[in-house]
Amino acid sequence: MPAGKLKTKKNIGIAGCPGSGKSSLINALRGLNFGEHNATGRYSCEKMESFNFMEKQLSSIVLWEIPYPQTFCNVADIYDRNIGFDKFYDSNKLYLFELIIVLVPNGTLGNDDVAFSRIVHCRQTPLVFLKIKTDDDLDAEARETDQELGDKLKQNYIEKAGRVFGNVILQKAQVLSDIQLLYATSSVVYDILCGTDTSLEYKVDEDKLIAMVGLHPGCHRELRESMQKQPISLRRIHPEPQPLPTVLADAGFEISYGTDDRVYGTFETKCSVRRAGKTSFNYGFAGDSGVGKSGLINGIRGMSRKHPLAAGRTRFKNGTCQRFEFDDELLAYSVTLWEIHYPKKISTFFEFIDQYQLANFTAIFIVINGAPTEQDLTFAKIAFRRNATIVFLNSKCDKVLMARSRSEEIPIGDLVKQRIVDKGYLKFERILSTKAPELRGRVHLFFVSAPVFKLMKTIDNDYQVFLLHERAVFDFLKQKRIIAEILESSQSDYKEGLYASVNDDLQTTPANELTMA
Repeated sequence: MPAGKLKTKKNIGIAGCPGSGKSSLINALRGLNFGEHNATGRYSCEKMESFNFMEKQLSSIVLWEIPYPQTFCNVADIYDRNIGFDKFYDSNKLYLFELIIVLVPNGTLGNDDVAFSRIVHCRQTPLVFLKIKTDDDLDAEARETDQELGDKLKQNYIEKAGRVFGNVILQKAQVLSDIQLLYATSSVVYDILCGTDTSLEYKVDEDKLIAMVGLHPGCHRELRESMQKQPISLRRIHPEPQPLPTVLADAGFEISYGTDDRVYGTFETKCSVRRAGKTSFNYGFAGDSGVGKSGLINGIRGMSRKHPLAAGRTRFKNGTCQRFEFDDELLAYSVTLWEIHYPKKISTFFEFIDQYQLANFTAIFIVINGAPTEQDLTFAKIAFRRNATIVFLNSKCDKVLMARSRSEEIPIGDLVKQRIVDKGYLKFERILSTKAPELRGRVHLFFVSAPVFKLMKTIDNDYQVFLLHERAVFDFLKQKRIIAEILESSQSDYKEGLYASVNDDLQTTPANELTMA
């Protein structure tokens, strides 16, 4: 970070904890949308990163994304935390900054926010607190008070939020009591700078924020007009291109597959296996936070959550996809599992699906716990309209079986499994008929458990106790012509114990009866 260069520029720092909205605010101030060329937020930010404006007349202003160092996040001792942030301030030359904005997404300051703000304030660097994501709070306030969104509602919200924030300041850091608190929303900032009016009804202190940064309303209008004239392919160029799945016919494959009569009623061999190139299989696992996406990905890969390459070990941002390679010696093809994190707002699902080209995935598994949410159904409907293959997975069924067995004081068997499956199907069909009728009869629902996938992977017969539709999931994949060489293993015992039998030379016969299909 050369000091000579920084002194000739106006450096604005935007700091905050992970997920506070730093990337969204930086994109809005620069007049860019997520996913566009030069936009931030595509990858998690662990170090300070600078972002310049696209216009030459604004080249003197530099925005910096300032994430808190992870080494400080777990420091319990206040003295050590303050010393750490003091060194962080000096090593990154934050004394050269003309303004540092600390984001407050939930209305209160965390320990890292307080420690960092104290150092910045004591060094006499201009500091501002910004209550971001105000639109969500205003919507919640309107619902609770049954009022229309207007100046009176905004004033009441500012008074309430100000009192809460003031109490936190008095308890944690009275030295920061004179720091100004602003209220803003990234989408409103974008509208003001680009001349649009999508979210202007949520406008509060965005004009003050824009003036502090050194911008003016409509400064990105010409930029947006020029970008709208460009082809979509030019507006969305990423440094690392996403690997696209290929259709088997395009890759020169003819796959021997059959449908399991326990699932589809018929079973017959279609053709023989011929390999004439390399293809890639992309499977996406979508769903709300906590439904078990990471557990299923780890289970299918045969690893525990403590494995260094396991899913769920790192923090994620809303509206992102995490890539996990399917590490298996039996596979000769390129298989990738993607953990899909929904965007925060449903209105951005169209752009999210197009951005990551999810419709081209081999299959998208929507993981649910008991019943699909509004986000699940909206995502499924949009992806289905893009001709994507949608499959619902009701996860954590092993816990449901154990709870039902304890409550009814009977062992886990076919009776308990059948009751859970029947009840789950009825609930699922009832929800689809009322909220997503276009999906009825066009999507599948399977009841699965992550530990069962893992035990099947390690050839452990203990999985039989909680086995429901785990085998049927692979039967579905075979029926969709996307089976890979994992089903062509020379270990016949392994094949018959895990999947329906596939034989290139002899007539294919179904495997042993499923415990539940």
